[in-house]
Amino acid sequence: MRQTIFAATAAVALALAAGRTEASYVEAVYPLQNVLNESEVIAAGQIEKADLKTRTAVAKITKSLKGKCHYEHIRMNFGAGQDWHPE
Repeated sequence: MRQTIFAATAAVALALAAGRTEASYVEAVYPLQNVLNESEVIAAGQIEKADLKTRTAVAKITKSLKGKCHYEHIRMNFGAGQDWHPE
């Protein structure tokens, strides 16, 4: 369960880190099982460090659950977002 939560969190973090500025619209709820089925790589890891000031974190990949993850570390930026969004 913890690994699934990490995989979902990493997927969301990567999507947020893409730096998109356009608005989006969600037509339908996308079940987690569909995300898992359609993902090429799912990896489990451990958060090595987190910085609340810069809203970043670094996760060390411990194993690949699906496919092969070619990264040893994943850097995540949780500070991205709209200017109008309150903290």
